[in-house]
Amino acid sequence: MEHVFSVSAKVREYDVVVSGGGLAGVAAAVSAARQGVKVALVESGGELGGDITKGFVPQLLDCQDKGGFVAEIFDHLNAGGHTRARRGPRYDEKGTKVPGTMIETEYLKSFLDRTLRDLGVDVYYHSLSCFAERKGRRITALLVTTEEGNLCLNAPVYVDATGNGQLSALAGCKYEFGHPRTGSPQPASMNMLVTGVPEDFAQTENNADKAKLKQKFDEAGIHVSANEVFLIRSAIDGCWVLSANYQYNVPPDDPLALSSATRDGRIECTEIVDAMRKLPGFEKLDILLISSHLGIREGRRILGKYRLTFEDITQGRKFEDAISLVRFSIDVHAIDATDKRDHGQGRRAVPYHIPYRALLPLGCDNLLLAGRCISGDFYAHASYRVVGNVIPTGEAAGFAAARCAKAEILPGDVDGKTVREYMESLGYKL
Repeated sequence: MEHVFSVSAKVREYDVVVSGGGLAGVAAAVSAARQGVKVALVESGGELGGDITKGFVPQLLDCQDKGGFVAEIFDHLNAGGHTRARRGPRYDEKGTKVPGTMIETEYLKSFLDRTLRDLGVDVYYHSLSCFAERKGRRITALLVTTEEGNLCLNAPVYVDATGNGQLSALAGCKYEFGHPRTGSPQPASMNMLVTGVPEDFAQTENNADKAKLKQKFDEAGIHVSANEVFLIRSAIDGCWVLSANYQYNVPPDDPLALSSATRDGRIECTEIVDAMRKLPGFEKLDILLISSHLGIREGRRILGKYRLTFEDITQGRKFEDAISLVRFSIDVHAIDATDKRDHGQGRRAVPYHIPYRALLPLGCDNLLLAGRCISGDFYAHASYRVVGNVIPTGEAAGFAAARCAKAEILPGDVDGKTVREYMESLGYKL
């Protein structure tokens, strides 16, 4: 039986509404607010940063030659001594921390909060975008459930930075996910931060190191769902990131599957640590935290005006409306428990552009995409989905959204070359 619910909601007016408080969403809100428009950001949890903070993936990848908000984050964290090099010495000859791509996530959260507060962005924590009202090809209102009750956020333009493409799905946009052959998405994961790792443990630097550690697990009869163990030093002395959990074939549009994977992943994390304590040298291993949500590698890929393809990324295609230069490899994790192939699966990406047109979803004219839900195929997504590229998609979307609000035009009317010029003015090398 179908039910039709009648809801009442307070109405609030904005120029731009961003759904999703990961780094793409924050970048979109920052970029739009700096253009002088009134911005709201809706976040389902209680913190900003997405998978980097809530999913505890404390490494910022593919950030070389990136300006804008990427550079701002590093400048702030490096100035406070809140990053560390992943490899090599952790202190220089003067006893100073060696900066790098590993970050202290709590300081990132504080920086993001302070930045949005100072720009006057209205952040709705613990709030969920649950219904997109449409008229024709436009969203006319976004219904958000909050602790106060239902809110209706009205704006001439919206940005989907949910990572999973939730707002686009609510707006009726078409999407795809999964491997082109099997239809299975990349696995989800639960990461954890641990202490008590032997000081003489060098860390897993490559596949050979992972295999060596995995052999110790096998000899001790310890099974992990990921079939590999990822253990690296965090930015905090004495703390390590441990990732050995994969949740396979979790559809991004199945709430029960997502919930079950979250539950099972968290349970396995505790079981892994209990088992590891039996390994010589790991007797004092302890969990400091398990990520507060399921890390999703591959959510909905929304179909857009331009769809980045395998051919684009392996041929290094460039575009006049470029908003980011991607240098990251193709990174496909095991599709199922029997998949033992390398992450690139024999394929290699050549530096390529993300075009502004990949941020324009088909079927909804006043919506922009930001983050890993932009338009691309399975292999392209496996490359551009990391932080150094999702942030510039947010900045480009925020800039374009603000232009739309001020000029009363639609995202498709914005000249992509103008967006490229804006990104270059922020220091992005395209």
